[in-house]
Amino acid sequence: MLDSEVSELGILGNYFLINSALGVIVSELGIRYSTCESPSQVPTHASVVLISFDAIDDLLSDMDVILSRSDSPPRLILFPRFNDIPVNLPKLPKEVAAVVHPKMGHAEIKSIIILVMEGHKIVPFGSQNNPLAKNTLENTKITQEVLTRRQREILREVAKGQTNKEIARSLKISTNTVEAHVSCIIRKLNVQNRTQAALALNDPLLSASVPVRTERETQRQQA
Repeated sequence: MLDSEVSELGILGNYFLINSALGVIVSELGIRYSTCESPSQVPTHASVVLISFDAIDDLLSDMDVILSRSDSPPRLILFPRFNDIPVNLPKLPKEVAAVVHPKMGHAEIKSIIILVMEGHKIVPFGSQNNPLAKNTLENTKITQEVLTRRQREILREVAKGQTNKEIARSLKISTNTVEAHVSCIIRKLNVQNRTQAALALNDPLLSASVPVRTERETQRQQA
């Protein structure tokens, strides 16, 4: 659970619609935030900063300002406006915790913010030259190889932000059954919580920092 009394978040960018959308998501999480038009306006005590951008040079300049103004630099979540913006991973500072694909949905963005606030680092969607992303695409086939049809169905509802009670009502099964399936899903995917499981379903690239068992490993452990 996030501590809204001590956590504050900054939203930086010149795009009103993006900033407004991110503000709605952050408000739903109960986190205090400040919307900023320049990096110098970002609160020095912000623990996380969301940055929307459409040019790498501008992004790097903004990050330099933000990271140089605090003895305890914030973690950064980047929001490129277009999916063809090249994100050169070696140039990004270690404070970058996530890069969010422009087509990422409301629930997924919320999950990413939660994970970053909790201290996790999520591999950016980046380019195909990212070896970690390549390995993830080759090795992670969680929906077809590991989970049953019913578990995939439940995980899709989890990814929408549905509670166990809402999932039970939608699928016409008991809440206890949903809870059992969710626990099984978390165990099979070898993740820490339902949020990480939802991220692994929605975008394999975002689960690169989360260890995922292959079907053979799962069968071996259950044997």
